[in-house]
Amino acid sequence: MRVERSLLTIMLGLGVMATAPAGAQEYKLGVSAAITGPVASTYAPTYEGLKIYIDRLNDRGGINGHRVQMVYLNNQALLSRAVTDSKRLIEEEKVIALINISTSATYAPMAADAKRSKTPLVFLGSAVCPPDVYPPKPEPQQFCTSFNVVGEDSKAIVQVIKELSGGTTAKLGLLGVDIPISHLGVGLIEKVAKQTGFNVVEKIIVPPTAADFTPYATRFKDAGAAWITHWGPMNFGVSLFSSLTRLGWTGNYLSITGPTVEMDTVKFAQDNFYVLPTFTFSVEGLPVFKEIGEAAKKYGATYPADTLSLGWVGGMVLEDALKRCGWPCSAEKLQTSMEGVRVDTQGIYGGPIDWSPTNHIRSAVYYKVYHWDSAQKRVVRVRDWLRIPVQ
Repeated sequence: MRVERSLLTIMLGLGVMATAPAGAQEYKLGVSAAITGPVASTYAPTYEGLKIYIDRLNDRGGINGHRVQMVYLNNQALLSRAVTDSKRLIEEEKVIALINISTSATYAPMAADAKRSKTPLVFLGSAVCPPDVYPPKPEPQQFCTSFNVVGEDSKAIVQVIKELSGGTTAKLGLLGVDIPISHLGVGLIEKVAKQTGFNVVEKIIVPPTAADFTPYATRFKDAGAAWITHWGPMNFGVSLFSSLTRLGWTGNYLSITGPTVEMDTVKFAQDNFYVLPTFTFSVEGLPVFKEIGEAAKKYGATYPADTLSLGWVGGMVLEDALKRCGWPCSAEKLQTSMEGVRVDTQGIYGGPIDWSPTNHIRSAVYYKVYHWDSAQKRVVRVRDWLRIPVQ
């Protein structure tokens, strides 16, 4: 198994294509994702969730009698690789849509190439929704299914911390990562928090290469932060909370989430680690999680089934868009069909993915709150859906 996994990693690093019989008429889509590398745990599960969804879809006959051919490339969250991937997918592979599952550092070249070639670009699953998909005038080629919605996240984070604090405004610490979208996210949280009356006692921006979080945890503890939250890849929040725990910090942590957040919450098993996902955890036992689990087993997913739902949602959205596009489907025709997408995510999200000509993200984002309950020895839901309209 270890040898097979190593071989798979090498193949993904080179960029491999899921192929079908020669000469077949297929919908062809291209993916550039951080499948390996330092932030792979945030993005690779979404890639796998998408892959098993498309594999299952093809085994059931594809769409309109045509298979969906996916070209999967591994950008490792590197700008240079994203540049190469984007050009290859558009110019050589002739895909009718680009899909990004990576950090914001990879967005610019793909967005520029999408605009130049008039190819739809979907930020999927654990890729953060950029400002360009927001109403009322989104970029024509850009769309987003992601769970992270930067403007709405900031409002939800502040509201939830205030609710969990019994309506008080405690001393707040903020952690960000030195990448563009994280700067924006942390800045918005700070702005909303101060407007709400919170005292932001420490804001720390760490480099993407940060490994030892003890110095940052020490600063937060010494500043007297009663609550700490972050906006950036999930693994940075996990690392900070681990360091805070080792230092004996007794405050509360609210984490934005990633595909592995349910697993991380179980791993910590601490009552003061709260998470704020825009998707339902598998512990709630929705029927769709049984489907995901069966597909994960059948198609050889290497990440646990509870981490794959964001990619699964992306697959649902792409299927709906391609069905609307019909056959044959061009990039231009697909873009138009995407503006009519409306997908019921079967409870994974709190509402539909509904795109329109004036909104390429969705009409509202829904948030739940979970944490570990020591008395019950399991993850429990603390708050049901909080609806934040996308504006």
